[in-house]
Amino acid sequence: MFLVAFAVTSALMAWLGTGFLEADGITHFLYARAAWDYPWVLTDVWGRPIVKLLHILPAGASDVGVALVLVRWTSLIVVLVGAALAWVAAKRTPTLRPVELVVPVLVLGSPLVFLHSFAVLTELPYGVLMLVCLIAYQRKWWWLLALVGGLLPAARPEGIGFVLMIATGLLLHRRWLELPLLTFGTLSWATTGWLIASGEGVWPIAALQWLRDAFPYSEESVYDAGPLLKFVGMLPAATGPMLFPLVFVGAWVFCQSWRGWRTDHDSRVGLIIVAVPAIVLVVHSLLHWTGKMASSGDVRYLVAVWPFWGLLAARGLAWLVERGTIRQPAWVAVGLAAGPMILLQLAYPILPIREDADAQAARRVAAWVASDDAADLLATHPDVRVDHPVYRLARITTDDHPFNGGSQQMIVQPPTGTLYLWHEVYSDYNADGRFTVDATMPEQHGWSDVTPEGFPEAWRVFTSPEPVVVLE
Repeated sequence: MFLVAFAVTSALMAWLGTGFLEADGITHFLYARAAWDYPWVLTDVWGRPIVKLLHILPAGASDVGVALVLVRWTSLIVVLVGAALAWVAAKRTPTLRPVELVVPVLVLGSPLVFLHSFAVLTELPYGVLMLVCLIAYQRKWWWLLALVGGLLPAARPEGIGFVLMIATGLLLHRRWLELPLLTFGTLSWATTGWLIASGEGVWPIAALQWLRDAFPYSEESVYDAGPLLKFVGMLPAATGPMLFPLVFVGAWVFCQSWRGWRTDHDSRVGLIIVAVPAIVLVVHSLLHWTGKMASSGDVRYLVAVWPFWGLLAARGLAWLVERGTIRQPAWVAVGLAAGPMILLQLAYPILPIREDADAQAARRVAAWVASDDAADLLATHPDVRVDHPVYRLARITTDDHPFNGGSQQMIVQPPTGTLYLWHEVYSDYNADGRFTVDATMPEQHGWSDVTPEGFPEAWRVFTSPEPVVVLE
């Protein structure tokens, strides 16, 4: 019943929602929709090739609104597949068998997972890939572990670290023949991107250099650094507020079997279930604390391993069942999972998600560009550049170039006839420092501030020094 209610409610929210859980979701949708006309999008590092391949078919629907709903429903399918795979993993984990039937409930038990189930983000697909890797290791399907593990970097940047972890595991198990398979996904990605970009140079060195140069994360983050324990404080939000104690207990119980890791494969599987989310927690904590690799400290980073939080909660619940503390695990699991979702909606109604004031302002700017008020400016500066994703969504059927954002190179070397719509968040912050433009930079390089009176406060309008020649 919980799974049916989860699926129906998520599908309905995908249909009724006019806003996005995260602005990144808009960009991922635009990328997937544009991939039909711009094949390079399928290899773009930020666009996540694995996720784009997942979204490209539903995003291609002729009607934009229908396409958006179909892509959101794709996220729901992904999360349900993940819940089913978690049950498969639980069946082969002896210590989880007392509660294996409620594992899907625990995996879906976080309000954040529910919100992601109708978002257009990368965390859910990445979590499913990680779960497939766990099942492959559990069953000693080494070829599948290597093949799927090699795809992880093309789904999220965390995949780079976990590829190294998988490579270490294959070496420890002396699976020499499967190691080359681990490079197949990344090498195929790099080769495809390199061929689309230029194809110049000697393969595979040139292909890997292309991938390195295309990597969008600046070593020094443009986002502010934060407290070391910020992600620890946000753990209940990622795991589910009422499931967090079970997660903590489950991690503790799994770790009790560490002495058997050399000889007992089930003990190793349990330790991996603990290690995967622990690594994500520790690495992101350090990156955000030190201000590295564009870590903004967003709680959704912890959602990237969402099935593992559920498996840890299942181990905690099984431990209580084994001791007779809990006799009805199914009802307990449903109550702990569904309770916070219902209470949060009653106390702070956010569903269906609506566009906020900033998004509405972006639509007003898009309407201004299409109005007669901007006609004179567009006559001399017809090349419109903008960083705000909602603006791009509003203009999706009229703009020829869906990725016409600003960059430091554009500001320093102003193109002729360019109109730049600067925004205080989306222009000033970017994971790639090459695309960050602060409010003072344009005028320092000869651009003119022509922001109309009464324009939204977060916005500025700049024109490049050289207009196009308008023939009478």
